[in-house]
Amino acid sequence: MATRRSWFLQGSSHVRWRQSASASVVLPFEMAKRLRWTPTPEVLEELEALAWAFQPELSDLLGEGGALEGLADAEAAAGGPSPLADPAKSERRAALRDREHAEGVSPRPVLYHVTCRTVQSRMLLRPGPELDSLLVGCLARAQEAAPAVKACAYDFQSNHYHLLLTAPDAPTLSHFMNVFQSTAAKEVNRTHDWRDQVWSRRYDSFIVSPEPRVQLERLRYIVAQGCDNNLVGSPLEWPGACSHQGLVDGDQTVQGAWIDRTELYERRRSGEPELETADVTTSNTVHLAKLPAFDHLSDAEYRDLMQRLVAGVEKKTRERHQAERTRPLGVQGVLRVHPHQRPKKTKRSPRPWFHATRESFKLLKRAYKAFLDAYLRAAGLIRQGHRDVAFPEGCFPSRLPVSLPLPRARARAPG
Repeated sequence: MATRRSWFLQGSSHVRWRQSASASVVLPFEMAKRLRWTPTPEVLEELEALAWAFQPELSDLLGEGGALEGLADAEAAAGGPSPLADPAKSERRAALRDREHAEGVSPRPVLYHVTCRTVQSRMLLRPGPELDSLLVGCLARAQEAAPAVKACAYDFQSNHYHLLLTAPDAPTLSHFMNVFQSTAAKEVNRTHDWRDQVWSRRYDSFIVSPEPRVQLERLRYIVAQGCDNNLVGSPLEWPGACSHQGLVDGDQTVQGAWIDRTELYERRRSGEPELETADVTTSNTVHLAKLPAFDHLSDAEYRDLMQRLVAGVEKKTRERHQAERTRPLGVQGVLRVHPHQRPKKTKRSPRPWFHATRESFKLLKRAYKAFLDAYLRAAGLIRQGHRDVAFPEGCFPSRLPVSLPLPRARARAPG
């Protein structure tokens, strides 16, 4: 029997459902779309082969000048591959892969674009020196808890954030995000005197294909957040916590503050009431990694690539404001907003499946459908009472059903 899709009317909205051909488990189609998964090594190999089959066109994403200017022309003139044309054959890339494999890290890390919005889109992440440092410290703390997760870029806007992370699988990424979001929410509550939930829902993560152009587009999207929202004229002017300056300077370490709240509480209870938070505050470091598609570049080449990326964003922002005769809000306007303020209207867009070109998207879609069918088949066996069930690799297995004995009615004494 082929996989079926049907429509059901639930309340006042239509909900599309997906059912596996060999399982009795149905999931809302949008819920099935949100299942966390990790492409298998075979799929990643096909994606990498597909990614480097063509010369990447990056000129429209970058500014002018720099050591990487005209790489496509240089390749055509020299008759050989440029540093961006075929990094799979680069000796530096191969050595890096061997080193990561020896250290126990996945030789093909998966790039994820992670984002989350604050509750009711309130400005709870409004930039400020104290909160900015604490958010970076929370990222560093999450890196300590999940060393396999590497941060390529991050940007905290006033009511949402964007992270570009590499992780070996979805459970490891989930552990990283659990540590980060829980610690960051506590610091936001204390900083802005907020007593409700901070995040509107669980984070969203999207797989980014290994194609150089796609990964650079994701990075440009994150870097240009403040400019695209008409808040600042340059990514380097954004006053909030972000990795833009570190990428441009070539500094792969960013310092943040971490307050050990547990030690502060215990020491105050044990007879040190005068203890201040500064006494238990340490400096934690976020280590920035290169995009997987460009990790074969030297530090100087990667720094030049980032400088050209930021220059391209600044140029397009300047041209857009000149054409529209507008100007950005400015740093002072951003800082005047109250953290509890709620916007009148929130811009929303459909949740993408993946970030990829057409051919890679088709490959990822087929792999995800195969994963989803295997997951639903295993979940159906679990519900039928089977215990020895194998779930697809890199997913969150369903928990075993729990059956508790019903409480017995107590016998009442006569009289």
